[in-house]
Amino acid sequence: FRHRAARRNSITLWDILAFLVPLLQVVRIPLGGQLLGPEVALLVVLPFLVIMRGRRLLHTLPRTYLLLATLWLFSQIFTDLLRATPFEDVTRGGVKIAFALITFSALYLLLYGHRRRILLFAAGFALGGILTYFLNPNLLVEDDWWKFGLGIPLSLIVVLLSTALNVRNLRTFGIALLVSGAVINFYLDFRSLGAIMALTASYQVLQAFVGSRGGRVTAVRPRHLLILTIMMGAVALTVYNGYDYAAREGLLPKTAQYRYEVQSQGAYGPFLGGRIEILASSRAILDSPLIGHGSWAKDCRYSNFLAGLKSQLGYAQTGTTEFCLIPAHSHIFGAWVEAGVLGAVFWLWVLTLAVRVLLRLYQTNDRLVPVVAFFAFVLLWDLVFSPYGLELRYRTPYEVVLMMMFLPDTLRRRRIKPRSYKNVLRRAPKG
Repeated sequence: FRHRAARRNSITLWDILAFLVPLLQVVRIPLGGQLLGPEVALLVVLPFLVIMRGRRLLHTLPRTYLLLATLWLFSQIFTDLLRATPFEDVTRGGVKIAFALITFSALYLLLYGHRRRILLFAAGFALGGILTYFLNPNLLVEDDWWKFGLGIPLSLIVVLLSTALNVRNLRTFGIALLVSGAVINFYLDFRSLGAIMALTASYQVLQAFVGSRGGRVTAVRPRHLLILTIMMGAVALTVYNGYDYAAREGLLPKTAQYRYEVQSQGAYGPFLGGRIEILASSRAILDSPLIGHGSWAKDCRYSNFLAGLKSQLGYAQTGTTEFCLIPAHSHIFGAWVEAGVLGAVFWLWVLTLAVRVLLRLYQTNDRLVPVVAFFAFVLLWDLVFSPYGLELRYRTPYEVVLMMMFLPDTLRRRRIKPRSYKNVLRRAPKG
């Protein structure tokens, strides 16, 4: 047992790889679209991982992921053939889904069951984001240096610090760090990330009350859903009222003030103003609910519909409709529009993983609750409100592996072994 403990505590090549892979996000290869460094690295290392531990992909959760993603891929191929999608768009759509399979498989085999590698990957992602901002920034950084540059990496560092402080005597300081990070994000007009950090802080408070009392993970009951719903509703209401007050009193920077006023001037205020594209993608889904519109689906009817809807509801005309892409600012809606209902089924299943983790993880004393809850809330937001592209092509699979690793049923199974080892040592004869 001493030998096993020493081997677990030593740094391995796989630990180093878990940190280096997300650092490679600074590398971007123009190939049809953009192929990112982490995707290439995981593609190279996947055969070695499969040889060493490939049987782990046959477990229930990864097998289900791979099956549903494969059905999504076949649905996309069938849709593109049916819609006569241009070849360059077919390759971009197919490659995106293929790398969803490849990246997940590699990350699952590399990270699953290794808490240190989970943290090392998150730290590498944060540092890689900072390096990318200074060495190879994307064009959107010019418009918003915080939201499209340093916001997520620096906020993730705050989350990791809060995780390190998630012990009984220091937890309050970790929660204060998260709240401070939320305030900074709100001030710099990254409202979604500010709300996610506020939710993470609230979740950690919930863990402090329930987990510190020796709470044990139980089956999901209505009260768990009620607790989580009340918490998220209270945080959302507080955030909205606080931000609205800051905007009305002129406490925000000019750019944040202007953007909030633009998004609030419509009939339904900022609730719809920030993500009005969902109405156009919903229309496209209703027109063809089973079969999608093809990879990188283009149809000027829906972009014109969105422009007319904005005018009708009183929202400003933002963005561009030059290429007539069907607006779908969401993992779920984007896959449904492009590939049909099987694309939506895949992402809806992923959504259930995050919900299941959040419904029960607060009952544990696990120290990694802040980072797990943070990525769970990020995953939920991205599934509903963010397109699946660029760094999300490897960040989302990482989040899925994290959710699988911290499902309460999985945690309970992992606890059996240490206890049995202790019992064996306690009962073993001396000498």
